Amino acid sequence: MPVEHFEDDDQSYLAWLDAHPDGFVIDRDRTGTTDWYLHRASCAQVHDRSDPRRLWTHERLKDCAPGADPLVAWAMRAGAELLHCGQCRP
Repeated sequence: MPVEHFEDDDQSYLAWLDAHPDGFVIDRDRTGTTDWYLHRASCAQVHDRSDPRRLWTHERLKDCAPGADPLVAWAMRAGAELLHCGQCRP
């Protein structure tokens, strides 16, 4: 399962979420390997569309996969500390 990365491309990111409602998302800071969070694709933290002006992939990057395992492996290879969302509990 490939990991798809989204940076400054909200339209593609939201289309990925629509196509993979049972998928997983890493929401991460642009500056390095800290502040990385694993979420379910359905989690409001990474999928709340109540504000149509919200920018999803501009301040924080998104990495997505149909399953959690490829994302966990990718984060480990990057040397990131991957935290799990307390809301959706992936």
